[in-house]
Amino acid sequence: MEISKEQRALYFERKCREAGYRDWGKTQNLARDLGVSHGQVSNWQSGALPRGHDEIWRVAEHLNIDIMEWIYGVEHKSDVLDEKKLAACLRLLKAVERGDDAEMTPSQFARLTLLAYKDEVSGTAMLAKLGSEISNIESESENENDGVVVNGL
Repeated sequence: MEISKEQRALYFERKCREAGYRDWGKTQNLARDLGVSHGQVSNWQSGALPRGHDEIWRVAEHLNIDIMEWIYGVEHKSDVLDEKKLAACLRLLKAVERGDDAEMTPSQFARLTLLAYKDEVSGTAMLAKLGSEISNIESESENENDGVVVNGL
């Protein structure tokens, strides 16, 4: 299953914008940065793919392109963590922790980090969701501790 050239061109343009390439001079700047011809970049902008695997990989790395999405239109799910995304999640959680003036346990922090990393919601909605999740985790922890038997008591 492959996407249309038009869809691929739109995806490529979006990734160029996200990488900081603006409309004016984009083709020339991208050609210079990747060491390719102006014509090659124009072809990619029209929805064509680079000629070889090495070139596909190099362009994808430079523009932070998901190769599966670029070629087939389906996002590649990876077990590899995105360092920038993880750092953003950790900053968000530390801000929530400071804002609530409460210290989370390592278990709570880890669970919320995973929630924030997987969740695509941003801004205020994410903060509200994290705040309610903290309450749920604290309730679960309290309920789990109610039935604990210590030293046979």
